[in-house]
Amino acid sequence: MSNADKKFTETIFTVFKPLSRWPFKAETLLISRRSDGGVVEVLSTPQSKFAVVVKPIDELPIRLETCSMLQVPQHSAFIFSVAIDYPDIDIRINRHHVASSDITKTVKSVLEWGMPKDAVLGLGVDLSKQNEECRKNRKREFAKLILRKGRLIAPQEKAYGDLKAACLQLSDSIELLHQGKIYHDTALVTRLRALICRTKGQHPLLQRTAGELNLALIIYGNPASGPIPEIVSTASLQIDNHIAMKPVFSVDTEMDIDYWLQLKSAHVNGKPYTNNEIILAFANTEGAHYDKGIEPLVAALKKIRFGVNNKEFTLLNHYLLKVSGCVLELGRYVLNELHSISN
Repeated sequence: MSNADKKFTETIFTVFKPLSRWPFKAETLLISRRSDGGVVEVLSTPQSKFAVVVKPIDELPIRLETCSMLQVPQHSAFIFSVAIDYPDIDIRINRHHVASSDITKTVKSVLEWGMPKDAVLGLGVDLSKQNEECRKNRKREFAKLILRKGRLIAPQEKAYGDLKAACLQLSDSIELLHQGKIYHDTALVTRLRALICRTKGQHPLLQRTAGELNLALIIYGNPASGPIPEIVSTASLQIDNHIAMKPVFSVDTEMDIDYWLQLKSAHVNGKPYTNNEIILAFANTEGAHYDKGIEPLVAALKKIRFGVNNKEFTLLNHYLLKVSGCVLELGRYVLNELHSISN
């Protein structure tokens, strides 16, 4: 077999939580990834750098270090990605090109980011007008709802009973995924689809109940972030999963869930996807329906794997868990508001 036949390619994409200290006093192993082609290790160094060690089978190992990281990991989570096409290696952190085996490429000489504890969040964009319009749209949509032909009129409280049950199901699915039972991701995405996704002729349950109660559905995101460039060259994949219930560094813009759903947050092979379309791409092929084919975006997201608490997740799992955690909180908020109004 020729060297070309044995060429080692690998991609690592992971979201690190803030590290307990920086730099580490001794070189510390953070990630170890084993595949048919060999082993990839990601380490931190006492020199405030990250190092990637590539150990292909029957080939010489290669070590590549990033530029120095100042302040970095104590203050915020960060995205670490490595693209390997042996012997070529590229490393990026939060979109910044921090190391490359190709000396002709321009990389950072030093990288500093993070948020000191007393810093004021300054990246937020004022979307108050857009958020208010989302709330008004839901109210108008609810007022225009009509009963489908052949359906019985349901009690007014049915929608909130459905919402309560959906939240319990969503909570169970989240817990099962955290336990490492990844096959429950189809149940998770099916609930997400029913709760928030906008499809032709359907009114998602979360927005419908919020529309009746005239409620805003606020999460935090980063409307200016967009897909992360060039993180996975082999799959031509880009994705941004910035969503949170509380403001954090770089994810500090108040936005309505309906505004977030229409943001273009991923593309694969040049095709863009909104957040609404990302969820539907999985739900409509493997969740609510079983399709003969597979959506290219779903296939790409499943290929990217990383470890979390000694469990292996795909990038698709990570995205769904982030989104479902926020949707669960929004569902509970609507139910709490209903309880307050009823009393």
